[in-house]
Amino acid sequence: MLRTVEERHERMVPYIVRRLLWMVPTLLAMALITFTIMHLTPGSPLDPVADNANPLSPEAQRNMAKQYGLDKPVWQQFAIFLAKAVRGDFGSSYVYKNRAVHEIIRQAFPVSLHLGGMALAVALVGGLTLGIIDPGAGAYGHHCPLHPLYHDRCHSGGFCAHCQGQRAA
Repeated sequence: MLRTVEERHERMVPYIVRRLLWMVPTLLAMALITFTIMHLTPGSPLDPVADNANPLSPEAQRNMAKQYGLDKPVWQQFAIFLAKAVRGDFGSSYVYKNRAVHEIIRQAFPVSLHLGGMALAVALVGGLTLGIIDPGAGAYGHHCPLHPLYHDRCHSGGFCAHCQGQRAA
């Protein structure tokens, strides 16, 4: 057992450094998965097939492919994607032709932040409430006797506020 602050500090610093170093391959893997899914998804912004869409001529498709870098090999496209993502440059939107993606993200971010904060609040309230009602349910195989299927497990040695810590005889 660690007794001093210095001992805890000596163990915590390498742990934090390791976790931070693991962020790099994790982010690279996420970028590769995202990029791969985008390329495997059927359809293309260069070949619209939706109802009422005006199909592009082959020459217009080639020009747009060159403009967006889609004429390059996939590995080069991925390298360009990574370099731009590191700089925060996600290009222009395929849907909103005259808007940059970073503008769309900036506009939607407050709503996403609010939604994420509300989800976190619900999770915290729910988790704390359930943890206060029956703190040993997951860790010790102990369940609240209010549920009839688990009543016998409650008396198997775990403490339960509803049973005042009674044990099976």
